[in-house]
Amino acid sequence: MKNNRKLHKFIFNISMVFVLIIGLSIPSPVSQNALAEEEDGEDDDSGFLVEVDRVDGQTDIFDLLLDEELNMDEGELTGVTITQESESADGRTLIVKIHTEETVPVEYLQGEVEEVVELDPVGGLCTPSQINWTCFEDVAMILSYQAVENISLPNATVEVCFEGECNGAGDVDAMNLEVDDIDLEDMDINALNELMDTVDEMIGDAQGLQQTIGDEGQVNAVEQRIDEAEDVVEQPDVLSDLAGDISGAHETLDENVTDLGILTANADDTLKQVSNQIGAYEETIEQEEEAWSEKWGIEPEEFEAYLDELDTDEVDEEEMPDVDISELKDEISDFQERMSDTRGNIDGLTEQRHELTEELEGFHADAGELADAVEETDDYSDDQVEAVLQHLAVAEPGKTVEKQMSRVNHEMEKNESFDHSEELQELTEEATEDLDASGMSMELAEEIGQRSEEMDEEMEDALDDADLMVGQHEEQTDAVGSRLSELSEQVYLPEQLAEEYELNFLPQDEQNEYRVNMQDNVSQWGEQFEQLLETMNNHDYRNSLQTEYDDIQQQLAALRANVQELDGEISEEELNAIMESLETGEAASFDEERAEMEEQFEATIQNGDEQVQIIAPILDDANAEINVLKDLSAELSEQYWIMDTLDDEKAEQFEDHLQRLYDQLDALVDPAIQLQNEIATAEDLQEKLGADSEDLERLKGTIAEADGLRDDLKDVQDNLSELSFTRTNEFMEEIQSVKDDITDWFE
Repeated sequence: MKNNRKLHKFIFNISMVFVLIIGLSIPSPVSQNALAEEEDGEDDDSGFLVEVDRVDGQTDIFDLLLDEELNMDEGELTGVTITQESESADGRTLIVKIHTEETVPVEYLQGEVEEVVELDPVGGLCTPSQINWTCFEDVAMILSYQAVENISLPNATVEVCFEGECNGAGDVDAMNLEVDDIDLEDMDINALNELMDTVDEMIGDAQGLQQTIGDEGQVNAVEQRIDEAEDVVEQPDVLSDLAGDISGAHETLDENVTDLGILTANADDTLKQVSNQIGAYEETIEQEEEAWSEKWGIEPEEFEAYLDELDTDEVDEEEMPDVDISELKDEISDFQERMSDTRGNIDGLTEQRHELTEELEGFHADAGELADAVEETDDYSDDQVEAVLQHLAVAEPGKTVEKQMSRVNHEMEKNESFDHSEELQELTEEATEDLDASGMSMELAEEIGQRSEEMDEEMEDALDDADLMVGQHEEQTDAVGSRLSELSEQVYLPEQLAEEYELNFLPQDEQNEYRVNMQDNVSQWGEQFEQLLETMNNHDYRNSLQTEYDDIQQQLAALRANVQELDGEISEEELNAIMESLETGEAASFDEERAEMEEQFEATIQNGDEQVQIIAPILDDANAEINVLKDLSAELSEQYWIMDTLDDEKAEQFEDHLQRLYDQLDALVDPAIQLQNEIATAEDLQEKLGADSEDLERLKGTIAEADGLRDDLKDVQDNLSELSFTRTNEFMEEIQSVKDDITDWFE
């Protein structure tokens, strides 16, 4: 069969086209990377040609030319053509060419370069679109390997053809065989019948879903719950349960209708591909009949009658067709009847899918109106409104996956918090303000103690709930990921079958519209799913709650420390009563921890003061040297006749004082860095203690003074910049080096 060749030795075959079109444009929900690379084994080991009209990004031209490595952290490729040639089983060269005229953004593009075909390092330069980017035009290279973390090929066209039969770069969407490639003996109706069995299985599955939707009353289930909900809008407790039922029933119906739509669309497009193949068969038969009619000297319309009357026993075999054309035409006729029956089933399912989609659109609108009614009433608490609206925000038809991801995102965006944390923080702040003003009332201390005890009781349950929520989100994302993988395979099934049976692919404008739309949806959902996984990885419920609890306990510890300072201002009995109210739960451990932090803070300040004692005299000497350098820099030039000349004596003095400054700064490095470390430790402790410190600000002032040396040296540089002597230029470079060293200290 000339048109049924198995292309075993074809690296960049149709599956690789799927990698580039599906894998790059529609990322897998479980993978961050899209790869295009050679496969191991006995396949063709040649690379693939990449031609780009304009390369603009963060790349090193020397890596490309000298090391034969392509590395681009970020960039844009405009006008991309990727070409792969491979040998097919019959020895012919098969060519796959993917092309897009649009700009393709890329991230972390890497490749191994076999050959730089075209790249002019000078004449090919163009203006980059961003700072630190490099731009070249008309680049072509052969790559043996290419990997990219993020890429999309917008509006790409694909051409697959045998060498000598290509149309050139064009709008060919598939591997299309010409009629001339088909011989009569290669026509395999049995293989097409096998494929039609697969189509019938799709139809059977779709009809099964149709029956399930009807038998289970899934449409009525959603409609009934919405009707019931409309009657109880002013009953929050009742509607809250109904809203959840609406969401669940709607989701079940929508997923079944989506699967019904995809199965029907796949059957439709697969049948179109089979029909096109039968059309090609018929055209070949017609050409054969015309050829034999011409040979026999008859009109083509007389072919069958002539063949029936021909005495085959008296005719040489070479004077007869190799295949019984009449029998073949009968087989095709029977097959067309089968296709006609199948087309009728597909049309019926398509009509049913349209009707169900209209029902879903109506339910989507009804749920939205119900949500508006809930927002207009004052009968709901904020939590009830939020929960009900989440349930009533049902998916648009076919987009349940998107809604499921949105729901998980919404739950993660909510700030997990203890029921009484905000109230307890407000009471603690109020108590602290009262202490500063006029003391603290016993009633306020008791209320703070009560709220603190309630939060302690919540702690264990809250952490358990956080773990439970994480588990629920993992289950939800696993389900979404599984569903996305399933959809990703389903929406490209006709192309996979076409490859398996070696049929022509349908151009996109002939493909079932529902399937094309679902391909776009799956592409977007894949990107959203990757973002969702990244958000989940960065979200720690337990840690958030623990941090919140610890922060509040630290505030309470600070409050108790402040109350202790009232000793002598209020009676001992009153002081003990207030402290007893405030010392709840984990108070003792947090007070002990606070005491330890206060000791650490004092020790850190003391260590910082020791460094200040070392730094201060060095800073004085350094400032003195810089002042001398300022004066000398203004006196380095003297006039000799009508020319400005360098005063060598002053220059020698300048160099001596500059060397002294070097020595002083060398002595300053270690204590300055140590002081920086002590300040960082003290700032961390201060934040936890929630108290200001004048001592810490004093230490920071010393660092600021050291940092100010750079500004003073800038004045010296400004004076030197007005001179144009070689030696003063050297002074400027040395001073810049000193400034850079100081900058390094503070990084």
